[in-house]
Amino acid sequence: MKLRSFSAILEWNTIPLFLAKNRERAVFGEKMKGLSSQLGAKLRPTGDDSSALGKLLVATNGSQRANLGIRRAAQLGMQHNAGLHVQQIVNPETRLPEGEGCLQALEQVIKDAVNLNCLTVDVGVCPYPDYFIDDETGRASTLLDIASKTAALLIVLGIHRRDKIRPLLGTLTERLLREGDVPLLIAVNDPPAAYNKVIVAVDFSPLSEQALSMALSIAPDAELVLTHAVGATTDGVFVADGAMEKAVTEAEVKLGALWEQVVKPVGGTMPPVSLHVKQGPPQKILRQAIAIEQPDLVVMGTRGRSAIVSTVLGSVAQNIIADPQSDVLVVNFKRTEK
Repeated sequence: MKLRSFSAILEWNTIPLFLAKNRERAVFGEKMKGLSSQLGAKLRPTGDDSSALGKLLVATNGSQRANLGIRRAAQLGMQHNAGLHVQQIVNPETRLPEGEGCLQALEQVIKDAVNLNCLTVDVGVCPYPDYFIDDETGRASTLLDIASKTAALLIVLGIHRRDKIRPLLGTLTERLLREGDVPLLIAVNDPPAAYNKVIVAVDFSPLSEQALSMALSIAPDAELVLTHAVGATTDGVFVADGAMEKAVTEAEVKLGALWEQVVKPVGGTMPPVSLHVKQGPPQKILRQAIAIEQPDLVVMGTRGRSAIVSTVLGSVAQNIIADPQSDVLVVNFKRTEK
């Protein structure tokens, strides 16, 4: 039985209506799966992307906030010669005429925001499967499935609405990070422009190397600020001053080694880099670096977490994306870690 309709089937006399409604929904769902188009003066086959960023998958719900993601992805697509796939995922009860209207409205938004003489944009509207309990879970699962089918190397979202009551299972952004392994870019800056200064949060794990590599791919000409927090123990007690000086020095040496290891193999012109190493909790130190440096992009690595753990404990990434002051790129490698 469908969980979302459980209350309806408690009354036996509603079962025929319940089954008829599901059949009707399935018919519309099958038709909606075919709602797609391609925009651009120079059309190319889907997946024909030679860019280092490959295909960029943009999720939108038609709101102004979501359209920030379309504009940012368009800027990156033109900068890196990457293809775009813009997808709107709707409630499974959406009727076919409504879906066609969504597709036409989405096409118009793209035409207004994107220079189609320079880009190819695949456009799609589809419902999520109706067995999901809530909208955000359905949208997240469907978006990750589309990312896999299109071989997208980056998902782009506009900044989400700040609700007073946070969903128990998290926002769409949090669910994508928890369940997926595709880097996620949250677009905040308006109007979007090529990144000039990028902060990369570093903890010397393999995630740090991947985050730095992704930062170089997405913003090859930007000034980089590598930030690292030292000194805080798990119980919140800080190490002594003498030991702190040693810890800071060791961290700076490690940052230099990381820089040499990740950047030199890339080749080309070396972007300017500075180090921000301070004592304190990671969230506080990163927030301080953001306030001082005023970057237009913050890059972090994160590991996937269960829904219950993430709602209770949170994380540095969750703290930053909850109230971003600039674009945020989160690299999630939960499924690739051994």
